Amino acid sequence: MSEGLDHFLQNSMELLKYLKRTPDLEERSQYITKLNELLNQRVNIAKGLKEHNINPFVDGENHELLLKIDRNITTNLIELRDCIKSDILHLKKMKQDEIKYLDPYNQINYNNGIYYDGKK
Repeated sequence: MSEGLDHFLQNSMELLKYLKRTPDLEERSQYITKLNELLNQRVNIAKGLKEHNINPFVDGENHELLLKIDRNITTNLIELRDCIKSDILHLKKMKQDEIKYLDPYNQINYNNGIYYDGKK
């Protein structure tokens, strides 16, 4: 089953190498699609190893290397998630600003027909 461990190590290294690459905004959807494929391959390999009662992070001669690679993969995935999250928040902010520009009187506070402009 050493072949399965080597395949898991090779897939993990390929995934880490792919995560080191920073995609442009235009190619981000293709980047994420390929990333999902690599992650699914890794999960399938891990399931195959689990069926044979092999833990790649404990068994084998490269378990420390795999742990290090796994930590780097996790860190890079978190960074990618945060980057995408900030882009989504930026787009939401731009959309809200556009709505305020198109309908500036939508945000005025009315209470029982009385106009409040915030001045005292």
